[in-house]
Amino acid sequence: MEAPNPSNSVEPCSQRQISRPGPVVESGEGVFQRATLGGYDSIKHHSQPDLPLISRGNDTTSNVMWLYYQNVRGLRTKIDDLYVAVCDCNYDVIMLTESGLDDSINSIQLFGAEFNVFRCDRSPSNSSKSRFGGVLIAVARHFSAVSVQTRNGNSLEQICVSTTIRGKRILLCAVYIPPDRSRDVGVYDSHLASVRELCDRASSDDTVLVCGDYNQPHIAWELHANSVVDLNPSLTSAASAVLLDGITFLGLQQRNFIRNFRGRTLDLVFCAPDINIAINESVSPLLAVDLHHPPLVLSLSDTRGAVLAVEDRNEGEQALNYAKINFAAFNEFLSSYNWNALGQDVNDMATRFCEIVCSWLVTNTPRRKPPMSPAWSTPLLRILRRDKNSCQRKLRRRRTVETMHNFQLASSVYRRLNRALYKSYVLRVQTNLRRNPKSFWKFVNSKRKTADIPSKVFSGAQESSSVSEMCDLFSKHFASVFVAEAATPSEAERAAANIPESLIDLGPFVVTPQMVEKGVKN
Repeated sequence: MEAPNPSNSVEPCSQRQISRPGPVVESGEGVFQRATLGGYDSIKHHSQPDLPLISRGNDTTSNVMWLYYQNVRGLRTKIDDLYVAVCDCNYDVIMLTESGLDDSINSIQLFGAEFNVFRCDRSPSNSSKSRFGGVLIAVARHFSAVSVQTRNGNSLEQICVSTTIRGKRILLCAVYIPPDRSRDVGVYDSHLASVRELCDRASSDDTVLVCGDYNQPHIAWELHANSVVDLNPSLTSAASAVLLDGITFLGLQQRNFIRNFRGRTLDLVFCAPDINIAINESVSPLLAVDLHHPPLVLSLSDTRGAVLAVEDRNEGEQALNYAKINFAAFNEFLSSYNWNALGQDVNDMATRFCEIVCSWLVTNTPRRKPPMSPAWSTPLLRILRRDKNSCQRKLRRRRTVETMHNFQLASSVYRRLNRALYKSYVLRVQTNLRRNPKSFWKFVNSKRKTADIPSKVFSGAQESSSVSEMCDLFSKHFASVFVAEAATPSEAERAAANIPESLIDLGPFVVTPQMVEKGVKN
């Protein structure tokens, strides 16, 4: 459903007090704040449904980057739900706030291998609280992406990433400012300094996009055509004034005018005024929706109207199935080919031979069928997915109450079955451990595979967090369980264990050739 159009008349804020719509982080964090009118110049807000049905990075006709944003209010209990949803989405970038993660949860558990994930979890350096909070940016793995460090970024729940999507460089920033810091001027100064660094690093062809939960319910963002409404400093907090002045100074605009059920906008999107961007409330959210934070779908186009370059990908190529080669035909080809025409030089002959054989194999060898994706897919699930995609295409062509209802119904049925099949698949892999251990460990490795060094290593009561300490911990452990020489048992130990005298080794254990020969024969 479309967000309601903002009212043209706003009640004077000095005449009313509005309570913050419930806690955003933890119970008891709601505060009373004045509701003031904040106007901002902006482009016209276009209504569009969710992203088109394309494969990530393979759309040769579109110059659009699709980005998903949501305040998820914690992911600890939603790991499987997010993983199943991500396996079925086509977003180029996913930005989440209030992720609530820590070192015990790997990013691959949430996004699989399809995304490169950059996280800033809540820690003592960026918050006085130990739970909830945190932000992340996930970029589809076939796009290059690197983390961008800023001078003041470590003191905030904020992450910055530079990525190149279809030839367009995008500088992304995700931030979460909790309610207990929403009046702290220093927090907004630090954040704006980081945004300024991104703007300084951006060239004229680059795009800077800042998204986050700023927890400023007292600013009423209104959509105005080519106009700027001045704020009365007496009716707004100092932190709000710093935010608005800083964004204006950097030449950015707030572009999200979708309101929550209380008529407020807590999640803001800032970018340059000449950026062609459309922001809509998602009709197919990845996770359950918090009424205070409608999930957003952002479509970002090149303002010049040129088709952006498509990434060169070979992932769609199927491997050759060498087990099904027609060996009779292959032997006939090898015996009938005129190998005398290869030449006299050995190196040239070897190169030419490989080219001929490979050319025949590529032409005559069957291709491997792509594995069923996802692994828990069934014919019924594929049928429901086609129905969902059909409803989405109709919604994209004509956005009406009927098409919206049909898509939401088809999407809900598909998601319920998808989640149920995934849980059944996990249970089946676990119960089949004895009969099919390879499948079990393949699943386990897919959930924990990471190239990062663990942040902490434990051995009993001892803990180490640096590489040198980890090495010492491993050294002490192995020194305690391995010895160079076998200890000779005492007479009492021999009697208790019923060990014959002839089997007692009085020195280092030595393996002789005769022992090896005897073992082989036996």
